[in-house]
Amino acid sequence: MTNAYNIYRILEERSDRVVLSREEQLLYEEHFLHHGVTPRQFKIIYEKSAVRKVRRGEIIIRANAPLDYVYLVVGGKTEASILGRHLTYASSLPGNCVRQKGGDR
Repeated sequence: MTNAYNIYRILEERSDRVVLSREEQLLYEEHFLHHGVTPRQFKIIYEKSAVRKVRRGEIIIRANAPLDYVYLVVGGKTEASILGRHLTYASSLPGNCVRQKGGDR
């Protein structure tokens, strides 16, 4: 019975039409669609989000620091390192949901 209820909820969620603005649609397609997030789930996330612009070189999070937020870098690029070792490189250029770079330089 639980599975039938879950299937009903999934079908109900997918049948409801969600209207996204052009900006929302672009963000959804680039960063969420390929991870199985439905438009309705994206809309809930988007409505709870806030834009934060950061300066080049600004530290967003520090190792071992508690996190109060989830960050999505929409423009620009990020770097992460521990003890001087380069860990990751990500860019939000269009198409990078498929092409991602990582590891030591």
